[in-house]
Amino acid sequence: MKKLIFIIFACLIFTATSFAQGTNDPTTNGETITESKKKRVIFRATKEQIIQVQTMLKEKDSYKGDADGKFNKDFRGAIKGFQGENGLKKTGTLNRATLEKMGIELTEKQKTIPVNPNSYASADNKKEKKPRKKSFRPTKTQIKEAQTKLKEANKFEGEVTGKYSKDFRAVLKTYQEENGLDKTGKLDEATLAKMEIELTDKQKGIETGDSSKPKRRSFRVNKDQITQAQKLLKEKGLFVGEETGKYSKEFRSAIKDFQSGNGLKRKGSLNRATLEKMGIELTDSQKEIPVNPNDIATPKTVSADKPKRKIFRATKDQIMKVQTMLKEKGLYNGDKTGKLNPATRSAIREWQAQNNVKKTGTLNKVTLEAMGIELTDKQHGM
Repeated sequence: MKKLIFIIFACLIFTATSFAQGTNDPTTNGETITESKKKRVIFRATKEQIIQVQTMLKEKDSYKGDADGKFNKDFRGAIKGFQGENGLKKTGTLNRATLEKMGIELTEKQKTIPVNPNSYASADNKKEKKPRKKSFRPTKTQIKEAQTKLKEANKFEGEVTGKYSKDFRAVLKTYQEENGLDKTGKLDEATLAKMEIELTDKQKGIETGDSSKPKRRSFRVNKDQITQAQKLLKEKGLFVGEETGKYSKEFRSAIKDFQSGNGLKRKGSLNRATLEKMGIELTDSQKEIPVNPNDIATPKTVSADKPKRKIFRATKDQIMKVQTMLKEKGLYNGDKTGKLNPATRSAIREWQAQNNVKKTGTLNKVTLEAMGIELTDKQHGM
């Protein structure tokens, strides 16, 4: 009996020893230990490099904050602007490709980290976009036809406007429910077919245009160019607002005045033709977009039997009288120059608003007469 117990005990010890060796052996099939992957090295800009970049962007007027060596929302926005203009992906971070493009010296450690190919805004790096699902849209004529049919069936009491309304949508839902259609409240393809309203070729999926025609690229200006334009227009006395790098009603009006005085169409936006006329440098991507011929104000052919439109102009003497009158009313604080400067135009607008005259900021015939300023003989004939 003792011999049997000893044999069992010996077997147990042998089994336990074999199991322990199997679990500790890195070459066993049960627990193969794979070589750990190398840790990905992250590229980080130093505080000194961040300060250098902030200083550089401040000199370019694309960053208004402090050069404190810290990231903030405005700083990231300025970096994105630089990256967009220099063929880099707009990440808002200082990766190796961005620092090298800015001419900022790298540290020895940074030089060992290769440039990430995804830092460049190349077509290869862009994810393939899924084709946009086309939504079905009825034409105004089709909406009118539907409204007329529903009106004739005494189901719709509204106006035949060719536009959706709350009442029209409610009637459509009722019609769709009665005819076993989806209650969308919209004129979809199935509803138009039920009403026997003809579809357009486009709605039928028939291609009528040239599908190979390239998509027109829109011209966009950056914040730095807007700021330069605002500064230039201020110097010319056409703009009195802040240099914010953003569009405003007053800024668009100033652009229109500049455009009309430089042979351009009064569009109120900074297109390529306007930037070139202002002498503002274009980015590389902007240079690839040609000038739109529609931005140039071509001279109109005047018919021989059609009289040329006369433009009403106030005289220098009349402007000085207006400036004196506006000064007395506390609306104008400038000098009596006899010129329609921005301050004078602003005061005229204020006076016009107070006296129920259209706010034009100009001294037209109606305004001068309302002010009691005597007209010239030539002005009387206009």
